[in-house]
Order: sequence, then structure tokens, then C-alpha cells
Amino acid sequence: MAAINIARLGVLYGRTSLANVYEQPSNVIVNALNSNSLVKVNTVSLCNYHPNTAVVSVDIIRTSESNKRFRIASNVSVPTNATFLAVTKDSMLYLEEGDAMRLYAGANNMIEAVVSYDLIS
Repeated sequence: MAAINIARLGVLYGRTSLANVYEQPSNVIVNALNSNSLVKVNTVSLCNYHPNTAVVSVDIIRTSESNKRFRIASNVSVPTNATFLAVTKDSMLYLEEGDAMRLYAGANNMIEAVVSYDLIS
């Protein structure tokens, strides 16, 4: 796994990942092992469209540390018709090779996720 030198950008792609998030954890971004890429996560917006308050969690899974889970947000309550910003441009983060961002909602909750990120290689 090589570290990407962001000072010497080769290619930069702006991307948006869209997902419906339910009780089962789902990966919204995966930076594959040996991808020779870096993912810069700019924003993670989570909208509750369920008629009740929803609970949502956001994790990063790091394969280089035996698939260890690192929490960005854990069991955050999102009121009906409200949006929770788990990551903003002011708090952006990087996914290294082998990392994945995983989202999940509480039982019987429904969340829509919009994730803006840059793919750097």
C-alpha cells in the first residue's frame, strides 16, 4: 500500500455517492486495497425521510488494521424531515487504500445519504 502524494496530483475526479441507508450496514465508498488512489471525503449528508426520529451511524473500516471500525458518528438521532451533516468541508477526511465508509440506521429507520468526495490518483 503506497501513500499517495497529493502535492503531485495525476488525476482528480469529483464524485457523489447516493444511498438509501437501512438497518444493515452498507458501504457507500470503498477505496480498494492497492488502488493507488486516495479518497477525500468532502461532505456526508444524511436525511431522515421516515415519519419518526431516526438513528444513524457512520464508520470507517480500515482493512490494514484487521477491519477495525472507527466511528465518525454513532447512534445520532435525526428528527423527521431533518438532515445531519456527519462530515463537512471544514472537517473533511481521507480514505486510504483498503478503507471503506460504512453507514447504517437504527431498526425500522430510513435515511438517504449524499456523499461528496474526490478520487485522487
